Amino acid sequence: MVINLSQHRLIETEHNVLSLGLNFAVAPKKATADNIRIKVSQALFDAKPPKPNSTNKEHTTIKDLRQNKTIHILQADKGNATVVMDKQDYDCKIQDLLDDAKTYSKI
Repeated sequence: MVINLSQHRLIETEHNVLSLGLNFAVAPKKATADNIRIKVSQALFDAKPPKPNSTNKEHTTIKDLRQNKTIHILQADKGNATVVMDKQDYDCKIQDLLDDAKTYSKI
């Protein structure tokens, strides 16, 4: 509600704007860094981590496999298979490939 006690006659637009209240703030025409930072911060705060897709035992097993320096775990060239090779055998096969003078040359 707007009560005009002045001699100024309010036009309709002025009346409508004042009817919004003195706490009304005009929305910015472009996003400011502070507004974006606040929204991102709030989104991260409200975010819930995804549900685990592995058990504790599986998680420990993955960690152990990563730390095992005697094997290499690779994706097969064809198909959706996982290959586990002894590191020594893997290194020998790689060296054999690199020693092929028809394919590779020393620079």
